[in-house]
Amino acid sequence: AIITMESLPIGLRLENALVSYVGYIAKTLWPHPLSVYYPHPGEISIWTAIGAGLLLLGLSFLAIRAGRRYPYLPVGWLWFLGTLVPVIGLVQVGEQAMADRYTYVPLIGLFIVLAWGVAEIATRWRLPQGLLPASVGIVLIALSVQTWAQVGHWRNTETLFEHALRVTPDNSMAHTALAGGLYHQGRLEEAVAHYGKALEIDPEYARAHHNLGATLVQQGHLLEAIERYAEAVRLDPDHATYHVGLATALHRLERIDEAIEHYLEALRIDPRQADALNNLGVARMSRGELDEAIRAYSNAIRVRPAYAEAHHNLGNALSLQGKLEEAVGHYEGALRISPDDADTHYELGETLHRLGQLDRAIAHYSEVLRLDPEYPGAREGLREASSQKRDR
Repeated sequence: AIITMESLPIGLRLENALVSYVGYIAKTLWPHPLSVYYPHPGEISIWTAIGAGLLLLGLSFLAIRAGRRYPYLPVGWLWFLGTLVPVIGLVQVGEQAMADRYTYVPLIGLFIVLAWGVAEIATRWRLPQGLLPASVGIVLIALSVQTWAQVGHWRNTETLFEHALRVTPDNSMAHTALAGGLYHQGRLEEAVAHYGKALEIDPEYARAHHNLGATLVQQGHLLEAIERYAEAVRLDPDHATYHVGLATALHRLERIDEAIEHYLEALRIDPRQADALNNLGVARMSRGELDEAIRAYSNAIRVRPAYAEAHHNLGNALSLQGKLEEAVGHYEGALRISPDDADTHYELGETLHRLGQLDRAIAHYSEVLRLDPEYPGAREGLREASSQKRDR
């Protein structure tokens, strides 16, 4: 998640740090509007940064100068400045300009100033005894109302990122996150629209290209999906998941050689990509390369032992090589993970049938028909196995 100096130069980091310090103070005094994510502006006016820097220098000078008489001022102020340094963006982690969560510890410093300062004022001005508690009560009630409203935005993905877009309209990350939530609800057209808006704001946002590709696949628009996946790969060639997405779409169009190329690239980047290993095995099998397919399936299972599909596919490959007993073991492994998979019950029934284990074959054919009464071949297999059993 660390952003390189080439992507975000040190000058821009310093400018954003100065502006963010002032922004955190402002949001502390008036906590509205808040957002789950504040996008980095990409460029900041030099005069804005200079103004923020001069304000911070002025406050620092006043705090230190008054320190002998009011020691809580430099303690609280330097606490605030110092504890924000690791997260102020000089080392940029993520793409945000600032984040409310980064202030949990630093704001203790400002609250030290506030607590001791209010006590000092109350003593010096000899305020009426009940005024200070009443004022604090009013402030707490106001903050509680604001907290209640803010927590309400976190009800679900949709409410959270819709609010973020109201606060920060040019927020490509919020559009992408909202689109992801809509995608998982099956609202694909709306998801596509938000991915499109994200890419209007930031045409080089690789994640939005990739996720838009996945949504287009669900809509059956494979050629358009391949374009989006390819763009994600171009923008971020060392992201294994992007290669897997592109490979899977190419695979579905039976562009097997290209698909294999991207599966292999994904595995070069991340050898523990279980889906890439399984899909690579499927691609190898389609070209009749059974040994390579078996190796890929076995590696997928090594990475993810509870991978039912890879166990099933490995069983198919072993069966084609005549290694029926080994195939049975993997079909059974798949059923331990996914016991209601009709395909695996059928393939296991067929393999047991070939081994002459008729009682077990009949049991699995029967289970297939329980799960899917119209399953092709299951009724014929059951009838043939039952007939052979009677003949014995």
